[in-house]
Amino acid sequence: MTGSLRRVRSAAARLAFWNALGLGAALLVAFVAGEAYLRATWPFARTIRPTEFVPGVGTLLKPHAEVRATNTLEFWAAGRVNSLGFLDREPPSPERAATSCHVAIVGDSFVEAKQVQMSDKVQVRLERMAAERLPGWDVTVSAWGRDHTGQVSQLPFWDKWIRHRPPKLVALFFVWNDHTDNRWMPSVGDPAKAHVRRTQDGSLELITPGDSTWMPYHLLADDTTPGMVPVALGPYIVRWARARRPIWRKNLSLALPFLSRPNRPRPFPTKEEEVATAWALDQWKVRAEGSPSLLRLVVLATHTMHQNPADRAGLEILKELAAERDIPVIDHVNHILDRGGNLRSASFASDGHWTPQGHQWAAEALLEWMAADPAVCDR
Repeated sequence: MTGSLRRVRSAAARLAFWNALGLGAALLVAFVAGEAYLRATWPFARTIRPTEFVPGVGTLLKPHAEVRATNTLEFWAAGRVNSLGFLDREPPSPERAATSCHVAIVGDSFVEAKQVQMSDKVQVRLERMAAERLPGWDVTVSAWGRDHTGQVSQLPFWDKWIRHRPPKLVALFFVWNDHTDNRWMPSVGDPAKAHVRRTQDGSLELITPGDSTWMPYHLLADDTTPGMVPVALGPYIVRWARARRPIWRKNLSLALPFLSRPNRPRPFPTKEEEVATAWALDQWKVRAEGSPSLLRLVVLATHTMHQNPADRAGLEILKELAAERDIPVIDHVNHILDRGGNLRSASFASDGHWTPQGHQWAAEALLEWMAADPAVCDR
């Protein structure tokens, strides 16, 4: 009886061993097949944004470098940085800008728009639609976008470049976190950028980053995640998994919604942020009034200003501040809803930035506002 039990146990152990070996081999084949599939279908597997420091302005993209962006779920976009450090086409020459109805779009990562191809960006679509709808206006459009910036830290864009290519219209694109980005000092980890500081007499002044500016952000290599590991096996390597964790968590949450974490409520804009935004609008207004060519300054409030109560409160603050300064505000959401559009189609589900459709709606909203007032382009 004892010998029979031993034989049974031995047979069971061998069966378990071969089953485990077979399962392991099947999993290995699945991983290899998945790796081969992903490498064949994904153009690339990581975001790369080479940067350099520009004195007086801050951290910008490296001129003429290739930028690659992906969330490994919804978009794989590649583009070339222009000679000034912005992810756009070359801006028109001063002579060309002066003879056209030139529009300068200024904003943060929504204007930088590394998530979409160049042909899908708001400035390209606006220029193309204006040529069809307003052929006699000769509209040219340039975009001045850099992530982690607000209207305060975008002021050097005007001082160093935009004013030398005289626009008829400057459109400031306002997103949900711009109130925060306009506060006194950039947060630790932000790129080097201009900010405001309160002086002894209580007024505010613009502080631009100088040659000696250094911030920890430079060590992060602008979202470049560690490479040299397989795409499919990467999530199981601790260091790489930490860099990619949000992407894979969102991937799971799309398939299994009950696994997604509830969003933390965002804080309402503080009085300090409101004052900084008001000061920024004042400075843009001063620059607009001091430019002999600039006929209009407008703010486009993006659809992000309607995402939750804190953002809607920020929108109301923005509208009040703009009204006090006689600056028109275009509401992106109103344009979308008036056309029966789905707000979810405006941004990527796992990223939050605009899809090509979101850029299209922004271009349409701005074009309609321009067409309603021919004086914008001195027409």
